[in-house]
Amino acid sequence: MKAIVFLLGLYLAPLVVQSQVVAVQFDREMTAYLGLDNPITVAIDGYLPSSIILTTNNGRIETQKVKGHYLFIPSQKGYATIYVKNKTPKGIELIDSVHIRVHGLPATLSLAGQSGGKFPARTLYRCIAPAAYVDGFDIDAKFTITHFSIIINRNSKEIFHRSYVGKGGDMARFDDSLTKQIFLTLNNGDLVKIDSVIYEDVDKTECQLPPIELTIVGAEDLKNIKHGEFFIDTLTGGQYYER
Repeated sequence: MKAIVFLLGLYLAPLVVQSQVVAVQFDREMTAYLGLDNPITVAIDGYLPSSIILTTNNGRIETQKVKGHYLFIPSQKGYATIYVKNKTPKGIELIDSVHIRVHGLPATLSLAGQSGGKFPARTLYRCIAPAAYVDGFDIDAKFTITHFSIIINRNSKEIFHRSYVGKGGDMARFDDSLTKQIFLTLNNGDLVKIDSVIYEDVDKTECQLPPIELTIVGAEDLKNIKHGEFFIDTLTGGQYYER
């Protein structure tokens, strides 16, 4: 019996496929991510790495310079089957196949780098939008937030609730005059909740993020705010001046 060792990236445990019997043993669910080049390493007892071919029904697989190493690039979320084949003088023969779950990249919501806790009132006034970024991966990728709501509670009573929608696929933002005027009236201890957050995944599907809640501190600094102070674009790091 031939043993196939199939490794998918750094996120997964190896699985062993015993060919001829065609039994697949999972240590845990095999997972790949849409929007990433997912590395694959394949070693098969009794087969030359140069004769192994991988194909898939979801996206594409690229062969790397090092034999036995590949990149799996899925085209959609859901499931994928990776077919392990052997190239022979008589043609291509199927050795086995592996079923993989394809997830979207996990996103985290933040405002000026914070996802909760105490938040300076002056920083809130300067921000123009929350940000959704990839969490748990060493890559710099951000998503476009197209809709969110801001709810402000004071002493357990709602004093402000407004929704923001991006136009034409652009990011939603709260740099309007009404919102900024409300921010200038914040008190220490006010709770600012960013809720109903919708963002576009890499495949342009809409996804929702859980809300974040921030406790306002430093409200006394708001009295020093002057007309024309810049707002911080939390998505690009750019600066926008009050109009």
